[in-house]
Amino acid sequence: MRSSSAEALGKIGGGKAEEPLIKAFSDEDRKVRRNAVEALGRIGSEKATETLMQALNDEDREVRRRAVVALGELREEKATETLMQALNDEDREVRCTVAIELGEIGDQRAEKALINALSDGDPEVRGFVVEALGKVGEEEAIGVLVQQLKDPDEKVRNVAANTLIETGDRNTEPIVQALKDENKDVKLYAGDILVGIGKPAVDPLIEALSDDDSYTRCTAAWALGQIGDERAIEPLIQNISTEDEDLRLSCTWALTEIGEPAVPALTKALENQNKMVRKYIVFSLIEMGDERAVPELIELFKEKTAKTETSAEFTEKEGDEKADQPLLKAVEEKDLSFRKEVANTFEELGNSEANPLINALEAEPQNIKKYEEISGVDPEDEKAQEKFLEALKHEDSYMRVSSIFALGKIGDESSVEPLIEVLVKDCNETKACAAFSLGEIGSEKAVEPLSFALKMDKYDNVKERSAISLGKIGDQRAVEPLIMALNENYSVKSCAALALGEIGNQRAVEPLIPRLYEGDPAVRRNVALALGAIRDKKAVKPLIVALQDEDETVRIAAVWALGNIGDATAVSVLNSAAADGNETFRCTALEALGKTSDSKAMGTLEKAIEDDSSRVRSFAVTALGKIEDKKATEILVRTLGDNNKEVRSCASRILIDRKEEAVESLIRGLSDENKNIRANSVLLLIEIEDERAVEPLIKYLGTNTGVQPEIQELD
Repeated sequence: MRSSSAEALGKIGGGKAEEPLIKAFSDEDRKVRRNAVEALGRIGSEKATETLMQALNDEDREVRRRAVVALGELREEKATETLMQALNDEDREVRCTVAIELGEIGDQRAEKALINALSDGDPEVRGFVVEALGKVGEEEAIGVLVQQLKDPDEKVRNVAANTLIETGDRNTEPIVQALKDENKDVKLYAGDILVGIGKPAVDPLIEALSDDDSYTRCTAAWALGQIGDERAIEPLIQNISTEDEDLRLSCTWALTEIGEPAVPALTKALENQNKMVRKYIVFSLIEMGDERAVPELIELFKEKTAKTETSAEFTEKEGDEKADQPLLKAVEEKDLSFRKEVANTFEELGNSEANPLINALEAEPQNIKKYEEISGVDPEDEKAQEKFLEALKHEDSYMRVSSIFALGKIGDESSVEPLIEVLVKDCNETKACAAFSLGEIGSEKAVEPLSFALKMDKYDNVKERSAISLGKIGDQRAVEPLIMALNENYSVKSCAALALGEIGNQRAVEPLIPRLYEGDPAVRRNVALALGAIRDKKAVKPLIVALQDEDETVRIAAVWALGNIGDATAVSVLNSAAADGNETFRCTALEALGKTSDSKAMGTLEKAIEDDSSRVRSFAVTALGKIEDKKATEILVRTLGDNNKEVRSCASRILIDRKEEAVESLIRGLSDENKNIRANSVLLLIEIEDERAVEPLIKYLGTNTGVQPEIQELD
């Protein structure tokens, strides 16, 4: 009854109803208080506002929530501070309602409180806070909202993105800067947000075309193409001639997206004498279905030379194969772990003066300037090396060690004899450092002293460093001492195995094979790597057995080794390995299949290009590139439609390397159902410049619907 009375009084309104309603707030019945709140909200007097603010402390959450709604509807600025405090209410629904109403009131004083509320543990609350901040906040709030693109909850991230699209034109700089964020999702959101903002983002995006970050430049080009503003045409054309190969292609796609308005400027740019730039322009015109591309296309093919300028997007050569070898990586791991062991030793000694050396040892790569600073030697001093040699006799061991490492990095053979003397006469850690630096210098003069240390020194870390350094020097005289070291403890044995792999002498194969089955997994792994580096077919069967090893790193090393040996008898087990295990294991198996160059791997590789992992697909594409077969070429053309840039780029490089052999497959790609395969086939045919492609390209231009391919260059 009292509840109904409160409701009725609210409908009547006026001053007579106000006092009874205010009195109703002390009623013990929560329903009475709830109706009283709503009723006072409709009255909206100053006294009512004060009472509603007090109601935010009511024990009943629904009373508090209704009080928040009432205050929000009244748009009373004096209620803002009270509502800000209510952002800490214990009830999530109340906090959500507070955020909504603060956004509706629009009082900028709430900005800081809303920013603090972004740390709320409830994702729904954070979502409403983000929306409110978009309404209340000014330029500074845009940067805060950008940070919410990292929120752990997807819905909150999407709300933040939509809010930035609506409000980001206030300050686009934080959104452009987000293109450099380490978080991939933030980068992707930022690109979409800038497109959503549209024309207000054009000028900042044009400026971003010259940013020092490649991803930012390419995404800016993509976004400009999506927005389609004609102001972007000239800057995009100018950047087709940039040295950044990825940016060239992104600008080309963007101009294709802009379409007809870009044609006059593109046609004029054909006067550019740079053949590579003209290729990109012709590609754009063909994709637009513009017939002005035809005469220039014919002219380009007439100008074909033995060696044409090409885009590094497609012709970038694979790096030095050895640089990617697990064997070399394993040696580098040993080097890094050794330096950290030395650092730990000095740390345990507690000498604060050694702190700079500790920091230098733990850094990767080594920095000779650090060692120069520690030793007090001026790097510009003509007698710097002589002073380092003098420091080898310093009473403080950390000074001697810093000088030893500096001499190793300088790499002058005149340091070899003094370092050998340290190796023979100094203390444990200093001798190990001397062994390390002798390996860095790589002089054959060090082979016998290092071999002697490997055999006779009483400290394991000196033996380990001596073994690794002998491997780096690569002298055949070290083979026998290293084979003998396979009888040492596991750490020395492990290093000796790596060194034998580095030297590559087949005499080591038979002594190494039994160690594939020893107790320590690090030894088994390094033995497998060594056998793979030596490439003797006698190791194939033992390595196949090692594929069943309980340790994952051993299995991966065995797969790599089988691929490096390249024996066809291993193809069937490698096919099985490529379909099983974790991503790294499968990638290594795919790489191994490529090294065999055996067409029996084709089925496995074809299946792998459909894998969910872009890394697996990329390895499959690289492996297909090693197989000289028409079917492999057809499969590679299919991968031009992949949604990952690296996969597409890898396939493109291989197809361009195959030149004329790939032309027929690429011509068929012009009629593929996948628009991205069609577009990339056009670009590659222009790059290869085979006359067989002229008529198909003209025909493609004539039937082009003008529907542009999905932009995928920014994955």
